[in-house]
Amino acid sequence: MSRKPASFALAVAATALAMMGSPAGAQEKVVFGDQPALTAMTVSVGIAKGFFKEEGLDVSQILGQRATDTIPAALAGQIQFGYSGSPPLLAAVANGAEVVAIGVFSHGYSGVLVASKANAKLKTLADFKGKRLGMQRGTGVTNVFLIALDRAGLAERDFQITNLRVNDMPTAMQGGSFDAVLGWEPNMSRIVSLGFGETIINQKQFEELAGVTYAFPLFTTKDLVKRRPDLVQKFMNAFVKAQHFANTNHAESLQILRKALGDAVKHTPDAELELLSYQYEKDRVAFTPADVKDIELMRDFMLKDGQIKTKPSMTDLIDNSFALEAEKKLKAGK
Repeated sequence: MSRKPASFALAVAATALAMMGSPAGAQEKVVFGDQPALTAMTVSVGIAKGFFKEEGLDVSQILGQRATDTIPAALAGQIQFGYSGSPPLLAAVANGAEVVAIGVFSHGYSGVLVASKANAKLKTLADFKGKRLGMQRGTGVTNVFLIALDRAGLAERDFQITNLRVNDMPTAMQGGSFDAVLGWEPNMSRIVSLGFGETIINQKQFEELAGVTYAFPLFTTKDLVKRRPDLVQKFMNAFVKAQHFANTNHAESLQILRKALGDAVKHTPDAELELLSYQYEKDRVAFTPADVKDIELMRDFMLKDGQIKTKPSMTDLIDNSFALEAEKKLKAGK
């Protein structure tokens, strides 16, 4: 079992072995497309605690450089499973990609609106009308912000919105270029701790404003579901166990994550690492009706906004059967 911080293209050799079948009694090789980020916790736990091994799987994590690489990697046969925000998955399926969501990798909106000190007394989205706002275009975080505007009877034209990378936000706020920025951790906390701004609307408040759960789909290819439903079920059985362990055993799971990420989190205090890691909630894997509604809402917004040209059906996009069976087995103690 391995974790390789590399391009997904480097997974080809491992993947060539993964689906060729295994000798009797051997572990079947599977490649998971992950990120060198806090989201690597669940699969890292599954590997470290032997949950995948119990299902007869030898799982390797390939840590890609960009989250958007996972879907092309799956379609190219370089990985068998991965996760994505719902916007990239919707865009891929709308363009004909044969991928399917088989569970909730995690859920929880990560966007935080941080205002400059001069605007720290503003409290609502409407209070920022006419203000200079920085946010990273093309992300689910920005889409949810725009959905929240629409629900509040506001429009993008009511604000001066500029595309700004999240990594550049602390410097921009220090220089006074924006009245507020919308981004995610750890950069938002960094802006506040450096004295360049104040948190105005947090993650949970945005979920309420937009009416979303912000589920991150766990996905595979339709071809794999068709050819190897047994393999998909084994993977999901182990993933559900790993997710449950991570959700109920924070201290050990965080130590496993530290080992997986190494120097990237070496200087991050335990309390901060826990706060940041568990903003991505891990209390379920099967999609709930609220999760499906959330993805439908994102789909409809993207269609209206011109980000996609066709409207994928939820039945085509989501196969909840494997996650439901895995959660059933977990509850039964199997």
